[in-house]
Amino acid sequence: MELNRRRFLTLSSGLLASAFLSGCMSMERGEREPKDVAVEADQVPDPGNAPFYNQSERFFLIHNDDGLLAFSTRCTHQGCNVGWQAGNDQFHCPCHGSSFNRFGEQSGGPAPRPLDLFAIAVNDDGSVIVTTGPTTERREYRPDQAVPLT
Repeated sequence: MELNRRRFLTLSSGLLASAFLSGCMSMERGEREPKDVAVEADQVPDPGNAPFYNQSERFFLIHNDDGLLAFSTRCTHQGCNVGWQAGNDQFHCPCHGSSFNRFGEQSGGPAPRPLDLFAIAVNDDGSVIVTTGPTTERREYRPDQAVPLT
C-alpha cells in the first residue's frame, strides 16, 4: 500500500490519539510521578477534626488518636474521587456508594478494601510532607500505619 499524504496524516493522528489515551489511562489508574507536598503546621488538623483536603494533589490528611494518615481520594472500587461527609464523620464515594471511616476502612458499599495511603514525613516545626505518587494498598487498618505528629 502506497503511503500518500492522506494515509500518512490518518496514521499519524491515530498514533497521537493512541499515545494520548494511553497517558490518560495511566493517570486514571493513579500512576504518576511522586511529588512532595508541604502541609503547613496550621493546616494539619487536630485529632478528631475534619481532614485537610488537597484537591490538586488528590489527598486527605487526617489526624486520629494514633497519628496522621494521608489517603488518596480514589475509591478502591472503581477509582472515583471520595469526599468528606462531616455530618457522618466519614469519606463517601458518590459513584457507587462506598463509605470509609476515619481510618480509611471501608464501612459500606462495594469497595473491596480500605483507601490507599500516601507516605508522610513530619518536620520539626509541625509541618507535614505528603509524598504523592505510589500508594500503599492495604487490607486493614493497623495503628503502625499512622505517623505520630510529635
